Formats: sequence, C-alpha cells, structure tokens
Amino acid sequence: MCSEDHEKAWTEDDIIQFIGEELSEKTYRREQLIDQVVEQPSLSYLHHLGFVISYLNQALAARVR
Repeated sequence: MCSEDHEKAWTEDDIIQFIGEELSEKTYRREQLIDQVVEQPSLSYLHHLGFVISYLNQALAARVR
C-alpha cells in the first residue's frame, strides 16, 4: 500500500477514479502479461476485484484512525 493513500483525503471522485483505473480491462490485462513474463500464474478477475476493494478499504480505514 502506498503511503500517499494513507495520507490522502479521499473524495468520492478520487474513489471513482481509483476504481475505474484499477478495474479497467487495460490494467487487468497488463497484470496478466506481467505474470506471464515472470512465470507466475495469473489470478482471476474476481481475485483482482477483491484486492482492489481490500486496498481501498485499508486506505480509507487508515484515514479514520
């Protein structure tokens, strides 16, 4: 997790942009290509979705503390 995400004052627009970028087909396909290059099995899109939501949850929870 990036330290900037812990310090960031997330707005609704920031959340929408983050989700839009991270869940785009382009980002997912790029990660699959990287997995192929480093010879690691690619994770399912559902797994990727869970990671993105968990990441966002951690970033927002850090702001509450």
